Amino acid sequence: MISAIRIVDKITTFSEGANPPDEMPPTHVNLHLLVSIVPGSARGGNDISMHLEAPSGVTSDLLTQRVTFQMQHSPAHIAGPVNLHLSEAGLHWIHVRFNGLLLTKIPLVAEFSRLATSPMVRPT
Repeated sequence: MISAIRIVDKITTFSEGANPPDEMPPTHVNLHLLVSIVPGSARGGNDISMHLEAPSGVTSDLLTQRVTFQMQHSPAHIAGPVNLHLSEAGLHWIHVRFNGLLLTKIPLVAEFSRLATSPMVRPT
């Protein structure tokens, strides 16, 4: 049995200062990813791959793992840390592929907030 706790689907980054950037600066995000796949009629060795698609459509590989299905009701669990490099705000998609065919997509929203602050002026 496996449990998923504290599921994240949105990341918010902040930038503050006298002149914060208008666009989201490159941000590293460390998450744990869990994907469970029930084989149905699939047997033997199969490739599971995951790719991150940015809002602009640019894709990057996350992982490829070989799983072996032996019984119809015995799922494969792919779980572990994933280090994401996000450089755009907006909706990102994690594409999960089974033997090269799109199985599902996992949404992840990256938000960027900027806070312009004025320098402190000391009374004289």
